[in-house]
Amino acid sequence: MDDEETVAGVEIMLTDASNNVVLDSVDTNRKGVFRFSVKPGIFNIGAFKNEYAVVWSRGVAVKDTDISIRIEIMPKAFVEDPLSASDDCE
Repeated sequence: MDDEETVAGVEIMLTDASNNVVLDSVDTNRKGVFRFSVKPGIFNIGAFKNEYAVVWSRGVAVKDTDISIRIEIMPKAFVEDPLSASDDCE
């Protein structure tokens, strides 16, 4: 097991990549793990938690086997706001 921090209670949303229809939503467990059971296809997976930046993994291809996806979320305080980046004082 690695030493990296896991985050529990992250809402993980699964959407169909072709039309963005939400197919399912679950929360990560205390180990930061989540699971969906899906038929083969192409999906988008979003991660949402208060005080954290939203993260999307797009175009995730699922075939007839189990896959593992690592999603890294960061506190909003560590993510640069794209609007403020172009608004620097001279």
